[in-house]
Amino acid sequence: MYGIIGYTSLCLVILFSCKKEAKDPIYVTMNAILAHNNQPVSGIKWSIKETKTKGFSGKTETTDWERSGQTDANGVSWVEFYPKKNLDYAYDIYFDYTTMNVPSGDYSIVSGPSSFAHVTRQGPNNYEIRILPKMEVYFHYKNVNCFDGTDKLKFKSFNYDERPNTRQVDVDGWPWNESSLNNGCADNNVSGTTLAGHYIYFWEATRNGIVDTGIDTFYVSPDGNNLIEMFW
Repeated sequence: MYGIIGYTSLCLVILFSCKKEAKDPIYVTMNAILAHNNQPVSGIKWSIKETKTKGFSGKTETTDWERSGQTDANGVSWVEFYPKKNLDYAYDIYFDYTTMNVPSGDYSIVSGPSSFAHVTRQGPNNYEIRILPKMEVYFHYKNVNCFDGTDKLKFKSFNYDERPNTRQVDVDGWPWNESSLNNGCADNNVSGTTLAGHYIYFWEATRNGIVDTGIDTFYVSPDGNNLIEMFW
């Protein structure tokens, strides 16, 4: 009889511990900006949902627990909540960018979750959301002092607003962008879609067997079409 009572008590302890909240809360913070001008982005909706792993099957199901909100006029939002103590419970955060307050056009989420991310109990759960407009750009490559067909231009570049932590040692390891359109007495126009922002452009030009190198910067504006002239 005592064994039965003890077993029943143990089951009750396990049952109630499933619903008990952890001692320490989980903090989640969000900061959203248009990266090319540091303008805060409000209206990004988010929701945190809870799932529970079911026994030995490993299957998960969503519970009825949920927290939600959106970024404010400063592009900021945060939430604090106490997770279930039982580690079978997990939490994911989902983002909805369809209601964000930005000028009309197409955008890319260059930093931060594009749709959802797993919220960890240990943290930090800090989401820096960097957003850039997609722009149509026209490049004009021209060898303005051509020697002959052996002249060539090669380059590599990156958008600082998209990748602000890029270091010189990173760039050194990147391959050169070499195009036959930039060889010889080139005078070519190339169009395409790129992200708005501040670009750093590393180039190497060969003319009459003499190699020159340099670094240029240019800004792709979100206010209209861009023409970037690369004359060498």
